[in-house]
Amino acid sequence: MSSNKLLILVSVLTSILILSFSVVLIGCGAQDKKVVKIQEPVEEIEAEKETEVETAEEIAVEESVPDKSDYLTVADVEKVSGVQGIQVVSYNPCIGAGGDINFALSDGTMFLLAQNQPDSLFEEWRKGEDFFNEPIANLGDEAYSAPKSFDYQYIVCCLKKPYAVGVSSFFNESEGGKPYFTQEQLIELTRIILSRL
Repeated sequence: MSSNKLLILVSVLTSILILSFSVVLIGCGAQDKKVVKIQEPVEEIEAEKETEVETAEEIAVEESVPDKSDYLTVADVEKVSGVQGIQVVSYNPCIGAGGDINFALSDGTMFLLAQNQPDSLFEEWRKGEDFFNEPIANLGDEAYSAPKSFDYQYIVCCLKKPYAVGVSSFFNESEGGKPYFTQEQLIELTRIILSRL
């Protein structure tokens, strides 16, 4: 057999081996994909079940909180602050309106936000390192001024099971960055909310 024929024969056999090996690999890859496709729906179904459970829990928690527009009103905020022309601002964390109910001055400057959530939120606040500053007596089951590591305590956090109530002042830049509300005013607003739970 000539060397040319031998070279051609080796090339053909090598090509056949490569082709055979490729078919085996493609077949294995396709089989793996079938396995993945079979497993994906199971995983998706499990994830959907978890989501459904969480959604049901969230709905149950949400239903335990009263209508949030009723627990603190513009009239309440105007009376306690002495400022007129206050307006309610829809939830929008991009502008600082991250509470359940948010109040702004007449020019849209954020003024105050309030939260009324299930009591698990109070435990989240408690976990914040050095978040609580000082206890506040005779307010709900447990209450604190906050935050500890700031020049001003501009938040009141209160637990009245099964609720957690938080009231937070924004800062008056024209008054050197002091909070719009004193701690006494925030406590008064918190008492109003608690009276409506």
